[in-house]
This record gives sequence, structure tokens and C-alpha cells, in this order.
Amino acid sequence: MDEYDIVGAADALKQFIDDVSNWYVRNSRARFWGNQWTEDKIAAFTTLYEVLINLVKLMAPFVPFVTEAIYQNLRTDQMPESVHLCDWPQVNQTLRDAELEAQMERTRQIVTAGLQARNKAQIKVRQPLALAAIVSDGPLLEEEYQQLIRQELNVKRLQWLSAEQLFAFYTPKLEYEKSALGKDLRGLAPKALAVLEELNKADHDKRVQLAQELHTHKKLRLTVEGQEIELSEGTHLRVVLAPRAGYVEGAEGDVRVLLDTRLDDALRQEGLVREFVRLVQECRKEAGFEVSDRIELYYEADPEVQAVLERFAQHVQEETLAVTLQRNSSFERVEFSKELDVNGRRARVGLTRRRA
Repeated sequence: MDEYDIVGAADALKQFIDDVSNWYVRNSRARFWGNQWTEDKIAAFTTLYEVLINLVKLMAPFVPFVTEAIYQNLRTDQMPESVHLCDWPQVNQTLRDAELEAQMERTRQIVTAGLQARNKAQIKVRQPLALAAIVSDGPLLEEEYQQLIRQELNVKRLQWLSAEQLFAFYTPKLEYEKSALGKDLRGLAPKALAVLEELNKADHDKRVQLAQELHTHKKLRLTVEGQEIELSEGTHLRVVLAPRAGYVEGAEGDVRVLLDTRLDDALRQEGLVREFVRLVQECRKEAGFEVSDRIELYYEADPEVQAVLERFAQHVQEETLAVTLQRNSSFERVEFSKELDVNGRRARVGLTRRRA
């Protein structure tokens, strides 16, 4: 702003707001929702308050009226009467933790790549998956960051791979340069091409072995018509990789993530219950309930959804703040009811606020 780069300053604020809303607040929901005022809950609210009170000061020159309204909801009696009477926030670089920021940035790269893979596969984040395989040059992240990745990508397990191990998740193919083979091999070139074509039809393990050899040594030795020939990576050959059936890849910077998109019955059931919870949360909003309202939740559903709700009853109640979860064909006394489509399966729910 000192250099009159108003657009640049506004872009920085926009990015920060997105980080606060779509990353910090979203990933701290469980901390905010706790019933007791634990140290962790107090820390979460205190941090958010500190961020918001300084953010409105930074935004005040851009959106003076909106920031004033927010400030009046945040200020204490000891603070200036208006946001426009506040001092400009001061930077304290000693409070920054470079290692923490680097690990979180790497975490977000992995999450972005994983979400990109989900979009390619057209699989909603609510559907749990078995595995995310990660290829990254950075150091292995600590467990708390890995837990965040598993949560954001909704996967059961993470596997960290080297470039060589990556071949296990791909179907490699040897792609050759005909002109270079013809020039260097002359009369052997047609036979060499035939050998390469046969190798591309070999089983997966054999193709992985060849790809790893070329990747490691930059050369591949083959026997053609009783003669041993040497083919170079880049000049004669290169390895083309395609994800194996059931895997989809996403990339962000130097990070690559492969998701195992194959679903078993257990994963499908978890996907059903997560979709049911999402739909009930939407019903709460449509009914005009407060975020903190406890509810009585009733349902009628097809046999598959019913079985899932019986199995995951506690999880559903915790996520929807339902003090009861009951199967009931009568919805006469509920405050709100609605027919639901739970991943193509029929269900109907009724919601009533639990009075104190």
C-alpha cells in the first residue's frame, strides 16, 4: 500500500481470508464445537479472535463499513471506539515458525494434488478411500500433518513412495524413437522394434523391472538376434507411465498423489453414512435450527441405508447433534421432514429440536 499497489494488497488479503475460512476454521470445527471449555477450545477461539481483530484493521481502508460492523462485534470496552481509530497492526517476525509453515505448505500441496485426483475420478470427498500414495522430494511429514492429510482426502492410509517405488502403481510402456534406432542399429533396427513391442506386451512386473532399469541406469541392454545392444534413455527410449486400473493421479508443484479408487463394501457403507450426515445437516439449515441446537432425529430408509445407520448410529448422532436416532414411520409430530436421496437410495428424515 505504501507503493500504491492496492490490487496487490487486496489480493494478499483475499488469499489470507481464504486460508482462514477454508483451511483453519474448517479444520478446527471439532475444536469449536466441543461441549466443555477445554484449553484446546479456548486456544482455538483465542487464535481466531486475534486473527479477526487484526484482519479488520488491515481491511478497514478497503471496506470501511463492513469492517466497522465486524469490529463493533469484536471490540471490548478497553479498545478504541472505531476500527478507524485503531493503530495499524505491527509485524513481529520473531513469532514466525519457518519449519511449521514449510510443513503446513507441504501438507496443503499434497491435499491439493489429492483433491485434484478425486476430481478426475469424479469421487466425492465424502466417499472414503483406502489409500493415497504420495511421491514427494520433501522430508516425511510428522504424524499430525499426516493425520490432517488423511482427514482432508478422506483416506484410510498414506503410503510415501520414492520415484522407483512409483512404478508399482503405474503401467509402464517403452516408447522408442524409430529414427534414432534406425541410425544406430541399422539392419538390426526392425528386429529391435519387434523385441520392444513384445516387451510392451509383457506382464506388469516385467515391464516395471525394465522401467526401473532404464530409470536407474539411463540405459537398457537387450539381446537381439543373438547380439547384445544398448539403448539409451532420451535418445532411443523413454518410459511412458499411465496409472494402473483403479488408481488416479493428481499433481501440485513437485508433489504427485495417486489415489486408490477401488471401493469395497466397508468403504461404500462409510460413504453412505457420510452422505446421510451431510443431508441431515442441510435439513437442519432448512429448518432454521441453530448450529448448537440438539435434535431428535427420526428416519425411514431402504434396507441398505437402515443397516448402515444402525451400524454407525453413534457417529451420526455426534455429527448431527442428535440426542436420539430412531426408526419411525410416523413424522406427524416432527418440526421438519424431508425425502432424501442418499447416493441413489431412498430415505426420509424427521427433525425436532430437543427442548431443555
